Amino acid sequence: MEPLRPLKRRLTRRDLLRLGPAAAGALALGCRPGAAPPPGVSPGSRRITGAIVGASHRIGHRLREGAFPAPQQTRDVPVVIVGAGIAGLSAAWKLARSGMRDFVLLELEPEPGGNARWGRNEVSAYPWGAHYVPVPGPEATAVRELLEEMGLVQDHGPDGEPIYDPRHLCHAPQERLFIDGEWRGEISARAQTGAGAPRAAAARGGLGGPHRR
Repeated sequence: MEPLRPLKRRLTRRDLLRLGPAAAGALALGCRPGAAPPPGVSPGSRRITGAIVGASHRIGHRLREGAFPAPQQTRDVPVVIVGAGIAGLSAAWKLARSGMRDFVLLELEPEPGGNARWGRNEVSAYPWGAHYVPVPGPEATAVRELLEEMGLVQDHGPDGEPIYDPRHLCHAPQERLFIDGEWRGEISARAQTGAGAPRAAAARGGLGGPHRR
C-alpha cells in the first residue's frame, strides 16, 4: 500500500464549491431510509430512535407574541406559584404540608418537573436533567424535612445529624468497596487490613462529608 502523499496545491474556494454538492449528495444517500448499514453492523440491528425533549418552543413563541386567547374565567387565590419545576413543586409541598390548600400551581409545559423531570423505559426510570443537590446543612430545615419524607434518611447520629441512605449518595471522587454490608472509602487491601484499618474506619465514619445526593 502506497503511503499518502501531500496535496500538490491547497484547496481553493472554487474546489470547495465544486466538490460540496457531491459530498452532500453522498451524505444524503448514506442517511436515507433503507441505506446499507456501516461495516460491522448487521442489517437486522434495531434502529436507535429518539426525540428532542424539553421546553416547547411553540408555546414559548406564543407567549412572546401574546397569541393566547382571552381568559374565559377569573379566579382569585391567596397564593400563585409560577412554574412547576423543583422550586415550585417544593413550595407547593411545603404549603400543603403546613395545611395551606388555597393556592394554584401554574406550569407552561404539559407536564410538571422542569429540570427534575424523568422518563421510563422497559429497563428503569431515568433522569432528564439535574437530579443532584448538596447534602443539606443544619440551616436547610425544609430540605432536610423533604428528604426525610422521601425516605432518604436512615437514622440520626448522636449529634442529631441525619444519616442518609448511601444508595442515594454520590461519593466522588473517591472509589469505594462494598464489604460486610457497608461502603468503605478505601479500595486498597492495606487500607482494609493491618496498618490501614484505622484509616478505613475513619473513612467510614460519616455520610455527611463532601458527598452529593
